[in-house]
Amino acid sequence: MNIADYIFTVKALSWGIKEWNPLIDAIADTYLFPLFKVGLVSAFLLFIWLFRYRINQLRIIIITGLWFVFVAYAFVTGWHIYGQLNTYQYPF
Repeated sequence: MNIADYIFTVKALSWGIKEWNPLIDAIADTYLFPLFKVGLVSAFLLFIWLFRYRINQLRIIIITGLWFVFVAYAFVTGWHIYGQLNTYQYPF
């Protein structure tokens, strides 16, 4: 979903739609955009995967956080699909 979010974001930005996330909006036209948008989340997930057995004390917090991220990305991806199927129909 992270890659889908990146692809949909690039397409929406090419249409002139404004990025809602102010951090991403600030770097949207730089080389940092794909590194941050894809790389940061991927690095974080890799870190969790590599250290998954060493952080048993925080297991519930990590699993809850990962579910939150999953639901958030599912919502964002669905929002992108809805918006791009209905070009320029983002309600803002």
